[in-house]
Amino acid sequence: THLRFPLFVNPSRGHASIGISGADALVRDSRSLMEQVLRIHDECKDAALAEEYIEGRELYVAVLGNREPEALPPVELDLSGLPDDMPPVADQDVKFDEALGERYGIEARIAELPDEMRARLQKVAVQAYRALRVRDYGRVDLRLTEAGEIYVLEVNANPYLEQESELAMAAAAAGYDYPALLEKIVALAVERQGVKPKRRAPLRRKVARVVAAKAAVTTKKARAASTASGSKATAATKAAAAH
Repeated sequence: THLRFPLFVNPSRGHASIGISGADALVRDSRSLMEQVLRIHDECKDAALAEEYIEGRELYVAVLGNREPEALPPVELDLSGLPDDMPPVADQDVKFDEALGERYGIEARIAELPDEMRARLQKVAVQAYRALRVRDYGRVDLRLTEAGEIYVLEVNANPYLEQESELAMAAAAAGYDYPALLEKIVALAVERQGVKPKRRAPLRRKVARVVAAKAAVTTKKARAASTASGSKATAATKAAAAH
């Protein structure tokens, strides 16, 4: 299959958009493609994955369940405020640079959609979730074009579970508060294993504390990586200027 430019090129085994810069990742010709592939090999020590770039709204649909998966309300990441020289993609800076988010009004919120389109997105998300045999919970990242076409970008079997995450936002819109969401996920895993928890209430509180703490640590590491990456880029720019 021949891919058509522009292409989105990112590390194939990366996580949380670490190592992805939208300005570099979106390539429009063969030379830029090779430069990005070599950069990923050198800086990320990873293989490169090239995909056709899809213009459209960035939507996330969380799914809970095993035998009967439940799709939660779609969440949209609004990237419309980014300047023309920044591609509207959820790269490392968009995800972890809070100042950038405030400057350009980047915000995740429950998507405003007609009922029919919302149902279509949820159906596609459940189909993708089932196709890849995701268990207990997951998040399907989608693009919705102006023509109403739906594209699956990624099926995330281990999305962020912190209290401010898109998954928690969608769960709240569906009627699950944060502890109830965590308890639901644990209950699904326990049921799948055929185990009955002996003490339900203490488990709920303990799981909420542990997962929230781990999510906070993961976010902190990702932000630290983003800061370090930015510092390296600044240093490289200064070195180039000195030459």
